[in-house]
Amino acid sequence: MALSAFRFAAALGLAGFLTTGCDDGDSTPRVADAEVDMRRLSDVATMPDATDMAVESDMAPSDDLGPTPDAGDDRPPCEARANLGLRAWPTPIADPQTFAPDALWNGTEYGVSWQTPGGPAGLDIIRFQRFNRTGEAVGQPAEIGYAELPQHAVAYNGTNFLVAWIARRTADTVFDGLRIRPLDAAGNAGGVTVDLPLTFDARQMDFAWAPLGGGMLVYTRGLNGEGGVWAIALDEGLNASPAVQLTQSPAQSPAVAFGDGVWGAAWLARDGDDPNELAFRLLNDQGTPIGDEARVGGGGIGNVQMAFGEGMGVFGVAWTKPFGAGIPQPAITLVDGAGDPFATPPLPGATGAALITDVAFLAPDRFAIAWHQTLPGGARQLGISRITPQGLISEPVALPLPEGHSHQGLVLGGTLTRFTGWYTDDPMPGPVGYSDQTTVHVGQFGPCGD
Repeated sequence: MALSAFRFAAALGLAGFLTTGCDDGDSTPRVADAEVDMRRLSDVATMPDATDMAVESDMAPSDDLGPTPDAGDDRPPCEARANLGLRAWPTPIADPQTFAPDALWNGTEYGVSWQTPGGPAGLDIIRFQRFNRTGEAVGQPAEIGYAELPQHAVAYNGTNFLVAWIARRTADTVFDGLRIRPLDAAGNAGGVTVDLPLTFDARQMDFAWAPLGGGMLVYTRGLNGEGGVWAIALDEGLNASPAVQLTQSPAQSPAVAFGDGVWGAAWLARDGDDPNELAFRLLNDQGTPIGDEARVGGGGIGNVQMAFGEGMGVFGVAWTKPFGAGIPQPAITLVDGAGDPFATPPLPGATGAALITDVAFLAPDRFAIAWHQTLPGGARQLGISRITPQGLISEPVALPLPEGHSHQGLVLGGTLTRFTGWYTDDPMPGPVGYSDQTTVHVGQFGPCGD
């Protein structure tokens, strides 16, 4: 899943952030800040000089925010040091007001969901549309349902896309909780919407599907995640197994991804002497935990996002935590197939406070982590960091920011040589929320000169 929305993160108290504490002395395995277990690097696919966690370029990241986009230019400037840039200036996917995108690449095309106002009782409408490999819209947007919070996720079951979200009742639909809407092959809202009972207090969620298998929903319960993290497994017919509690600890920002025959689930645990530690646990096909829960040093804020490196045997868990002077920065925890974290390097690129918004595995060998940083004056700028499952970090890039605009919520998908991003562009940003001119934009990335 790949969903980020700043307004929801702010509601969770992200204006303040926690300093890193120490181990609370219990038996839960923990990994310290930026600690690297070099022995584990030999357990995954190797490549030359991959164990030094170095940036591929020997030049330091630039503080230059990039040129102001000019509609007369054929193509945006490309970051030569990173050999990565936009193939063309991003374009809006629909008329205002649209925001909070989520996107999934299925190997052939993209499924994208987003929100727009206009639902009953002040609720937002969730819409879905297919996009081809070049980022062009296919067909017409489909209306999925209504939501109060920006909590929705796209999955693909090998035949069709599906959208899961936290629904709120209306006069026509008397149901609060997790719902799943299947799309037909053309991207239309077909089939029967599946309601998952006893999820009325779900607050945050993630959704993924295993190739040739079933799906998995993970979610927190209670206003502040006081009810812990739960998982619901689904078979190919969208029949749900009983919910399984993964932890009783208060938690936030759950994430899930399918690995090599097992599921990985992650969240921020809010208990103990070191609050907001990153927690990770393996699950079987029924959502039952396997082995012990692992933890990584805390102070986490905002979203947790997760992807699995196909063919590499490594989960990449992206999150935000304080480093150095305590400024929140993008990070990724690399977890092996046995569920053991072996590295949590900070990711260079942001010049100030930043929050991660997504992580995607770009075949054949790279995790791409999307983030937005807050600039002087309050505007937000997007950036992308990349790292191999062995820890080799590529030169980061910052996206051009039009004067007066603010960008946030970048989500990614595709392959290393051609991937696509969707994000929220606000040309009239205010201190909170979105203006009525906000739109979701789409842009494609690739090597310079390609």
